[in-house]
Amino acid sequence: KIDNKWDLNRFNNQKLKWSSCYDNFECSSFKVPIDYQDLTLGVFRIQVIKHSAFDKKHRLGSIVVNPGGPGGSGIDYIYSADSSFSKALLTKYDFIGFDGRGVGSSDPITCLTDKEADNFIDVDGSVDSQEELAKLKSAASYFADACAKKAGVKLGHVSTYENAKDMEVLRNILREPKLNYLGKSYGTFLGAIYISLYPENVGKFILDGAIDPNVSITEQSLNQAVGFEKALDDYLKTYKEFSKARIQQFIEDAGTKPMKAKDGRVLSRSLVITAIAASLYDNKLGWLSLRKGLSDAIKKADSHFLFTLADSYNNRDANGHYYNNQNDIGIAIDCLDWKSRKSAEEIAKDVPKFVSASQTFGRYISFSQLPCTYWKAPPIESGLTFK
Repeated sequence: KIDNKWDLNRFNNQKLKWSSCYDNFECSSFKVPIDYQDLTLGVFRIQVIKHSAFDKKHRLGSIVVNPGGPGGSGIDYIYSADSSFSKALLTKYDFIGFDGRGVGSSDPITCLTDKEADNFIDVDGSVDSQEELAKLKSAASYFADACAKKAGVKLGHVSTYENAKDMEVLRNILREPKLNYLGKSYGTFLGAIYISLYPENVGKFILDGAIDPNVSITEQSLNQAVGFEKALDDYLKTYKEFSKARIQQFIEDAGTKPMKAKDGRVLSRSLVITAIAASLYDNKLGWLSLRKGLSDAIKKADSHFLFTLADSYNNRDANGHYYNNQNDIGIAIDCLDWKSRKSAEEIAKDVPKFVSASQTFGRYISFSQLPCTYWKAPPIESGLTFK
């Protein structure tokens, strides 16, 4: 908590107290206001990690990174700095990662218990009947209510707009005259907002896999479905063991006669789609993993590897525990970032467009933003425009 004497200057003049952590890194934390318009509401404590430049004598400054998401951990990303960034950059720059407000280790907002998360993830995103639509609506509403109860006043303050303001606080307390930044995927949206808010403080920016900040959340989801479809087509050009039609039939079968694991878990259509989509991000190890997963499941009726792929993407360990909160906070961020909040019936009207654009993934992704329909906090009105 903070008292009324705190103002933005005090936030910007904090000092990072670095201490050794995880062998070769340094860790610290700093405070940011929950609400930049009402500093009395309290604070988020933001955790930050540093991989120091090898050549400290000729150090050129810091590079702040965001791995994507929304809700991806910048701290986890820095753990793999030696393999993720070139030696030339690691020699001259400190690499700084942070978990955004509500993410990972920064006062995390976790909405569901492990069992509730299992049930939520297993809900079939493809709607074939009014009964299935009712189940989807019930799950989305339950999730939104759970997040409201767990987050309290913070529910409406985990937006990308506010995360960009937090990066400006971080720039100030790093004592950097300009912000150098690397953002991937969702991280490009965070970078674009920072540029719009603080153009005079922009240093070297790399935005990798840029998201168009002007499109709607429906268009974002549609573009994602199209991207997965293209990636699957590319995969099938290399690994021709199964046709696309056979893979699609396998997905459909998971909804009517799903495979079971030894512990009784059911390999739902949702988990099959997740396992396939997660593997398509990487055309080397990911594709090899997908080949094994599909071969084991279709030829041997062995679902173990597909469970492993889906669980890894969902951050679920072998004991059934979700080891970070990215699933929950990712939805929370999206619900504040995007204005469009369609009803389930309105979303259903878009399904044919999704299926036409992506025969394999479209119908499963089309309802992905339904929890925002029931969100208990309004979207953030940043007033920003992008050209």
